[in-house]
Amino acid sequence: MSNATEPKTVGERIKYLREKNKESQEKLGEAIGLSQNSISKLEKGETQLTLENHIQLILRIYAL
Repeated sequence: MSNATEPKTVGERIKYLREKNKESQEKLGEAIGLSQNSISKLEKGETQLTLENHIQLILRIYAL
């Protein structure tokens, strides 16, 4: 991720990685305890993750 189209915000990075892994918003949301609508808002920058959701996302990424 070192070019001009590099995701800049947390939401853009989450979307980039989610799409790269061919995962739906619904599946990601289920994995970290959020609705599909919440994932959509997160990716658009309309909301932010709580500390608990950050932890769940990290655990999901590292398969812990």
